[in-house]
This record gives sequence, C-alpha cells and structure tokens, in this order.
Amino acid sequence: MQRSLISRVLSALTSYVLRAFLGPSAIVTSTLLGVISRHTLFIEGNAEDRRIESIAIGQTQSIVKVNGLAVHDDNIVVGGFRADGKGVAEVYEHHRV
Repeated sequence: MQRSLISRVLSALTSYVLRAFLGPSAIVTSTLLGVISRHTLFIEGNAEDRRIESIAIGQTQSIVKVNGLAVHDDNIVVGGFRADGKGVAEVYEHHRV
C-alpha cells in the first residue's frame, strides 16, 4: 500500500519542473510557465485516508519562463526570464501549516 502512495505522489507532481521542500510532507512547486502551488501529503490513519492536497499560490507576473525556485522562512522566490530575455525574480509569501 505504501508503494501506491509514492506512485500517486510522483504522478501528481509530474507537470511541475521546479520543487522546494517545506518539510517532510509539504512541497512548493512551479511549472515552467510560472504556476506556483503548494502540495501537502496527509498520511495519518488508514491507507484509504492518505491524500495529497494541492493549493494554488499564484502565477508569476513578469516571468515568462521560470528557471529557479527557493524557499526561505515564509517567502517563496521564483526566478526566470521576462519576455525581453532579461532576468527577474519575484517573491511570494506563504504561511507554513
């Protein structure tokens, strides 16, 4: 049963190319196009009760191609390129659960 949970986690996160761990059961992800999400794994209880909860955090405003993601305290930093090819970073706030 544990194997199927790992398979579900991996398949749920395949469309995201950048990942940063918030802890043992939480990940922040971003797609190349800047869709930022938080994923929390709930593993308490029976195997049937285990699930992944995904919450949208935001969409990058000026980044058209993301190439970096970092988390520090309550901040998520996304780096990438604007349409004109210049580098830019955007900072988003999140709250740890």
